[in-house]
Order: sequence, then C-alpha cells, then structure tokens
Amino acid sequence: MEEEERQARGSDLSHLTYAGWSLAKALKARTVLRRTPVSRGAPPRWSPLGPFGISGGQTFGSGPGSQPVVSGRVSSLAVDPLDPAHLLVGAAGGGIWESRDGGANWQPRTDDQRTLVIGAVAFDPDDSSIAYAGTGEGNGFDNLGLGVLKSEDGGATCREMPDRQLDQTGFFDLLPLGGSRILAATTSGLWLSSDGGESWTRLFPARTWSFSRLPEGGEILAASEDGLRYSYDGESWGSVGLPLAPKSWTRMAVCHSPQNAAVAHVFAVSGGEEGDVHLWRRSPRDGRFQEILIPHIDAGSAGFNWVAAAAPGPRGSREALFLGSVPLFRGVRLESGAWRWSNVSDRNDGDSIHVDQHAVVFDLQTPGTLYVGNDGGVFRSRDTGQTWESLNRGLAIAETLFLAQDSRSADKLLAGTQDNGTLHYDGLPLWRLVAVGDGGPCAIQQETPYLYFHTFAHLTLERSDREGGRGTWEGIGQDRPERKSLFYPPIRVLGEVVVQAGETVQISSDAGDSFTEVFLLAGSGLVSAIEIVDRDRILVGTETGDLYRIDRNPTGWDPPIPLLQPRAGFISSILAADRDHLWVAYSDVPGPGQGQIFRSTNGGQDWEDLSIGDFELPVNVIRADPASPNILYAGTDFGVFRYEGGWEDLSEGLPHALVKDLVFYAPDHRLRAATASRGVWEIVLPA
Repeated sequence: MEEEERQARGSDLSHLTYAGWSLAKALKARTVLRRTPVSRGAPPRWSPLGPFGISGGQTFGSGPGSQPVVSGRVSSLAVDPLDPAHLLVGAAGGGIWESRDGGANWQPRTDDQRTLVIGAVAFDPDDSSIAYAGTGEGNGFDNLGLGVLKSEDGGATCREMPDRQLDQTGFFDLLPLGGSRILAATTSGLWLSSDGGESWTRLFPARTWSFSRLPEGGEILAASEDGLRYSYDGESWGSVGLPLAPKSWTRMAVCHSPQNAAVAHVFAVSGGEEGDVHLWRRSPRDGRFQEILIPHIDAGSAGFNWVAAAAPGPRGSREALFLGSVPLFRGVRLESGAWRWSNVSDRNDGDSIHVDQHAVVFDLQTPGTLYVGNDGGVFRSRDTGQTWESLNRGLAIAETLFLAQDSRSADKLLAGTQDNGTLHYDGLPLWRLVAVGDGGPCAIQQETPYLYFHTFAHLTLERSDREGGRGTWEGIGQDRPERKSLFYPPIRVLGEVVVQAGETVQISSDAGDSFTEVFLLAGSGLVSAIEIVDRDRILVGTETGDLYRIDRNPTGWDPPIPLLQPRAGFISSILAADRDHLWVAYSDVPGPGQGQIFRSTNGGQDWEDLSIGDFELPVNVIRADPASPNILYAGTDFGVFRYEGGWEDLSEGLPHALVKDLVFYAPDHRLRAATASRGVWEIVLPA
C-alpha cells in the first residue's frame, strides 16, 4: 500500500494549461470551420461512453468502505438554502451538474456552454432560483475561463454574462450578498458586481481564494495572498492583523462559526512545499486571532487543494471545524479550549473518501449533514464526518487523458486518468479501477498474447497478461530514477516493440522483458511523442520540437538520426502511415505564421503546413482513419476536427471539453475521444 500511496500522491497539473492560449480564437476556429464542411449529409453525433462512476475507487484508507465509487475532480459545491435535495456541482473541467434528489441522479447542465471549466458555484441567498458560476478554475484551468454564468432556474439552464474583464481568469469562490450584489475571489483579484453579474469592478488585484459570511449577514472576511481582509458592505475593506504573519501567503481559507458570529478561523500556509501551516481562531472575548495547535498537515499541494469550513450547530454546542488539504481533518473544541483532531477521510476501520479536498459545504436544514468535493467527486456525511456516502454514480466527470483500444472487442478499453488511476472499460456504465495513482499513457498489444501496458507518473511502466485485472500488473523497464521525463512520459507498443522515453529512449524488442537505452543529442529536451513506424523504425519528438528516427540493426538499435524540424515547440503527437508519409502535431500555442500540424511525404526531409486554420488551437493528438490513411482526426483543446483535403469540425454533440486522446475501433468505424473532465465519448463514422 505504501507504493500505491506514493504513486497516488504524484499528482501534477502541468498538463492542464497553456500560457497565452486564446479561447476566443479557438471559438472562432470552430465557427469558421462549420461554415465550410467537407462531408455531406447530416453529420454523425457523439454519445457518452462514461465512466459514469469508477468502481473500487482509490483512497488512502484500507478495510471495509475504503474503495467507494469515485468520479473526477470537483472544484465547488452548493446546496440550495431552501431545498436541501437540490445540489449544484462545479466540475473542474466538466461543467455544472445538477441533482434534485440529493445526489442520487445527476444531469449535466452546461455541455452547450463555450467552456466547461468551473471554479465556483453559488445560490443567491434571497432567491435560490438564481445561481451563479465562475468559469475558469483557479486550481488548474484558470486561463480557460469566460467570466460568469448565471441561471434563473436553479441551475437547469445558464447564460453567459457579457462582461469580458474576467475572461482567462480563474475563480476560487463566489459570494452572492443578495440584492444583485456578488463578490468573486479570483486569480486576478477580488471583484464586485452590483447588477447580478452583468458587470464587474475589481476592488483589489491580489489573488483571492476564499470568502466567509454568516447566513444572517454582517461581517465578510476575504482570504487573499496579501492577507486577511474584512468588510461589512462588500465595497469598503480593511485589513486584519494575524500574529507573526508573513507579507504574502501560498494559500489561505477563512470561515465563520455559525454558532457564534464573533468566532472565525483562518487556515493558511506560507512558503513552498515544506511551508509553514497555521490555524488561527478569533475569540469573542477579545476579538483577536490567536494561533491554535493542529496536527501535521501536508501543504505540498496547498496551491491546488485547501479548504476550511465550520460546522453549524445550536448555540453552545461544541465547535466542529473541517480542514482539507490532501486528507480531510475534523477538529472538535473541548470544554477546556483544547482541540481533538481526527483524519476523517483516510480510515483503516471505516468509510474513506478520495484525497485532495476542494470544497466542504453544509446542509443548514439538516444537522450533521455535509458534502465534500475533491479529486474523486462528491461525498456526503449525515453524521458530521463519522460515515460517508459516495454520490458519484452518473457523475461523468473523469479526467481521462489517455486511451488504449483492444482490437478484439468494442467493450475493451484501457484509460489513464488524472488522480483516479488506470481504468478498464468492459461495456458497463461503471468502469473498474485496475491500478491506483495517476493513470498515465497506456497501450494494448494488438495481437497474441494481447498484453496490456500502463504507466503512473514519470518513468514507470507495468504490464499485465490478464487484460489489466487489478493485481495482475508487474513492473517492467529499466530502473532509471535519475532519468528526467515529462510528468506523463509517452509510451507506444507495436507487436513485441515497446517504447517509453524521457531524456533518453527506452526500447524493448521482446514485449518488455528487456530494454535498450538510446541517447538523444544534447539539448534535445524531453521526449513528448513516440511513433513506431514498423518493427524496425521508431520516431520520437520532443518538447522543443526536435525529431529523430531510430532504426534497428542486426544487433540492436542505431543511434538516433535527426530529422528536419517542422518548427520549435511542444510535439504532442506523431503519426506515420508508412516510412515516407508522416504527420506531426503541436500542443503549444503557435506563433505568427506557425502551424499546429505538419505533413511530410519523404520521411521527414521536408514538411508542409497542414494546420487547422490560422488559429491558436493546441492539438493534443492526431490519428488516421483505419479505412483511409489520408483522412485524419485531430483532438484539440476545443473538440475534434477531421481532415480530408480540408478541415471540418466533427464536434457536433461533443461537450466543449479538452480532447486529450483518440482511438479507433476499426470493425465498425467507431472513434473514441478521451476528454479532460467529461470522460470518454464515441462516434460511429460512415464507412
């Protein structure tokens, strides 16, 4: 279990964002390409394949109740103040989901919006038919935001607010004050709207993470990178002193005690991975914040997961405080003033929930009931964290980044997911977890014995001869802990040839029993894409845009031969129809006059720009049609595009999620797309 936990803690977000990426230009690309379709007749439509929940989900607990159904990253939660069965979920890259029956059933509500990245959701306290969402997630997809969404039917439908000041800004929190006034905590500062989100005014530029206000109104507290602030009207703000506070913070969360308006808590960390963690409590006796002792809390990913929430209860009852980072802690204040702390997410003798906590909210009408949103979805406790229920069935928000198709059956897929392991699809709505940790690139040998391969983060590689069943994996590859690689280094498999690469290329000619290490030229960068042309030729591309060919000789593999570079940049995908006909795709933002996809007809000696128009559109993967290698499919940060002499948008019916991988099931011409935070979708194409 120690190794599984080490892998699970390897989560990284570097693959999520692209500096300078223009969502507006990507939207323009889709509009233009839809005006000039290549295909005739009604286009086929995409349909969801799941996972509609992941069975045997990973936690840091053990024993009964430690493997609940999980889904994907939830950044925010809201409980209707008038109807506790009415819930809204903000999925990190999967849009807004609504439940009217306490989480038993879920419906996606924003698949038609221009972005599915949600950082915050909130109901209006005066009228819960009005709800707001901040697009762009401060924890990850911050530059994929398009401002604020507003609903006037409780979240069932949403419309985009017109103010463009918050485009490409990430949201952490929203606080509706009533009377059309709303506060927003974002990566670009603290903002106020006085007209129901139609327009916004920035009050402070400092990154702001968290708000707190008691339900009956009064003091508002805001946690920002430059300290704690207070206000009584949301417009005029003052600073609150904290003992021994630094000048800036890595992360901070704030909450009032619902039992006593004068009591408030501040949960903060300063410094880097080994930062100083603090918890302060303001006592009604003197109105000052005083530090209190807390258990050791892992602050290594505080920039990604950090939350504090005080449980409601009758006046005079014991205070209960929840602190979330990787695990979730509950503290109970005793009569002596001391605190009793317990880890309520990772248990050895009871229910456990997923790691990486992002949201804790309470049902104010039902004492003891709270909801938690984390990297594994939504969980509910009806007894203040003593026991847990998974509410993830039907919540199709898994961050599926990698796919592998078994050629023997449409109902056999392997998928790598961020922080939710490697999954196996066997035709059922719930996909099975078969390996814990961060699920990286995966592959399936397409001939006897049909070996399955999967990776964790970094240069790890495992193989299964029993279709990836849990407990059937064995570690393979050379032990090279000193070798650098991308967080998710690529792998490819063709017959007995298995390749994984970082700063060097590891090649096996016997399905992973042994490996040969091939060194690239100095300064080439880390390998970001691999293509096995045939059993005697391999192509690799790097994060800097370098391309190499590696050929087999009678005794092993030749040193790599540099090919002409199409352009500098991050090569995300290489495709070879044969040794002469090659394609290369880039997932960085192309500069002026630069392309995203290039084609060579002479083995990489020359390249032709084959890009999807003149747009800033990262391309994550390219695949060829198995029935016609001259027809291409490109998975991009804004849908799937098809090339047959020209590009057309093939995204009809596909949510506006980032498409990270594509695979074909050739017998019925079925294309599958792995998306970030909306699971896997499929489309059956005309023959």
